[in-house]
Amino acid sequence: TTKGKGVKICIIDDGIEINHPAFKDRIVAGKNMLDSKKKSVPLHKYFDEMHGTACASVAASADKQALGVAPEASIIAIRTKGLGSVLEAQAFYEAVKLGADVISCSWGPPDGNIFDENDNDLAFYIPDHTRLAIEYAATKGRDDKGCVILFAAGNGKEQVINDGYAAHEKVLAIGASNKNNRLTIYSDFGTPLFCVFPSGDYQISKLKKLEKIDGVRVADRLSTKGYDSSDYYSFFDGTSASCPGVAGIVALMLSVNPNLTREQIKTILQQSCKKIGTSEE
Repeated sequence: TTKGKGVKICIIDDGIEINHPAFKDRIVAGKNMLDSKKKSVPLHKYFDEMHGTACASVAASADKQALGVAPEASIIAIRTKGLGSVLEAQAFYEAVKLGADVISCSWGPPDGNIFDENDNDLAFYIPDHTRLAIEYAATKGRDDKGCVILFAAGNGKEQVINDGYAAHEKVLAIGASNKNNRLTIYSDFGTPLFCVFPSGDYQISKLKKLEKIDGVRVADRLSTKGYDSSDYYSFFDGTSASCPGVAGIVALMLSVNPNLTREQIKTILQQSCKKIGTSEE
């Protein structure tokens, strides 16, 4: 029916590999919040920056070697860092200004230790300036129809309610399921988790260490600067991979009916999801 044409997905992260074939001619806008003049393009800069490219790939890669959910959607890339910073809040205002329909955020507070059940009650509050910026985007974005804002639920096997970002009332918190239609070993859970989307998973070894089972294939930073030297990475995982997957789904919906409000999109997603797992999960 559609591949997402006409919809703008904003990826707020650590930058994007603009020259990768996955995004050819579809990065329509960008902003580098870490540039004092806000004029440079949102490219990755440091050796540990590659996450944004992988997230954008899940949402909207047009590369057949790592196809995204909405391969004809346009991409807005905003590079920022610093949890709780003012730049973090400004990124949401910029997303609205640049015409974002969907805003995907695969970041948040530090994850807990999945082997330690005693860290589940650690709360991390969202700063007021970021909370207000999200509310603005969710209500005033898209000519008052509201931007759909998604956050990765987190990978610490803990309660989402303790994450002030994912638990924001105007945010859809996205957890991770595995290929067996069960919650992954690491995914955060509980109210206000909105839904889950497939991602890679792990198993626990005899030494109580995590061993990767599988992952999501994504476009990567070019050359030797990414997760893999092949320009692609086959084991992207976490709720970081799940969040942009749902962003791609929303882009498909808006491509068919751009007049849907944020609340209508939320309702359609609720009605479309299927229940997986058990009540204990």
